[in-house]
Amino acid sequence: MRSICAAVVAAATVVLLAAPAAAPAASIAYVGADGNVHLSSPDGSATRQVTRDATATLRYDFPSQADDGTIVAVSEGTTAADGIKFAFFLRPEGTLIESQPLPAPAGTVRIPALTGAQVSPDGGMVVYDWAQAAFGGRANYAMSIIGRIQSTDACGIFCAYGWVAPRWSTGGRALAVDAYLGADGVGVQSSPSAAPAPWFNFTEAGISSIDEAAGRLVAEGVDPAVGSVIDVANDRPPTTLVLLRYSGAPGSSLPVMDCQLEDYTKIPGYARLSPDGSMLAWQDTAGVYVSPVPTQTGGGTCTLQPRLIAPGGSRPDWGPADVPAAAAVPETPATPGTPSPPPPAPPGTPTTRPGSPVVTTPRPVSSSCKKARKAVTTAQRRVTKARKAVRSAQRAVARKRSPAARRSLAKARKTLKSAERKLKSQRRLATRRCR
Repeated sequence: MRSICAAVVAAATVVLLAAPAAAPAASIAYVGADGNVHLSSPDGSATRQVTRDATATLRYDFPSQADDGTIVAVSEGTTAADGIKFAFFLRPEGTLIESQPLPAPAGTVRIPALTGAQVSPDGGMVVYDWAQAAFGGRANYAMSIIGRIQSTDACGIFCAYGWVAPRWSTGGRALAVDAYLGADGVGVQSSPSAAPAPWFNFTEAGISSIDEAAGRLVAEGVDPAVGSVIDVANDRPPTTLVLLRYSGAPGSSLPVMDCQLEDYTKIPGYARLSPDGSMLAWQDTAGVYVSPVPTQTGGGTCTLQPRLIAPGGSRPDWGPADVPAAAAVPETPATPGTPSPPPPAPPGTPTTRPGSPVVTTPRPVSSSCKKARKAVTTAQRRVTKARKAVRSAQRAVARKRSPAARRSLAKARKTLKSAERKLKSQRRLATRRCR
């Protein structure tokens, strides 16, 4: 992601207003190496485990926080054989408030919470995206908003086809990345019930994630020659982090690029801004990192000051509420002749998930499933190798600009597309054999 559209670059001469004041960053929710939801202060000095019922096959994902500290995390219900996932509303101390399904229309391809889900600042709604396709048909990508009343209709409150990777802005509007239409654009909703309207486009990039806070935007993306946005959002590392700033309400003015940083993570980073826009959190292979937001302007290179606060953690998300202190257990003098009371239940133990009790013993894996998974791994390596070849050929074209270099780039792209088709085929086969 080397530049944004010409209209946005031209807007760099606009005098920017100061970012609106917001509550200081107070906590980060993330998924630990154990698959449970955890909380940490921005400096890592205060921590709290929120859930304790994750297993190897039932992990939490994409935790997010409302302004009052309510945490919403995504996971499967124990009877959700059709792929439906649930949004679990949790109190910071770990008790389960309720769960809501994240539905997607039926089809042979059915992926709810495609790139994640996020609770609204007021805690009343959850925005998420999904994919759906019939056998042999074209895949549909859409974003939906659900409320606190359970429904199996993905569009019962609101949905918009052609928009993925939505995020709430600090003003309570949902931002969305336009991947399905191939415009590499960012849209914004004037209200949760209005259709997203285009805001601005990137050039030379496919957007994989975006976040907004206090008049600032952070986006990630890759060169579109490397792959589509949908694939990027799921399993490809973004190559560039871009920090932007805008004035007024989201969508009312074009943003200005402050700085960018290429290859800042080895895996998709899912960079997130703190509520006041002053700090940044992201994931890398070692865990969750935080840094003050770079102060550079003018489109140069961003300088991060990374600090690892959650080794093994992933999917960070900020909230304005503090990390709750561990509950103290009162010391009650024992009464002679009476049995000692049972020990208190550990904090962070939610009530039963939707469906039957959690099965902790994983199902045996068949030999055909193992073989299919091995084929997927091999295909992934070939795609990775092909991507590197494309990058190398692109650099050669930038240096030489010769017909031979362009032919090499075209050949590398053709090889990459072939490898990607093979990978998708192997994944479909593995899905059938590993049911």
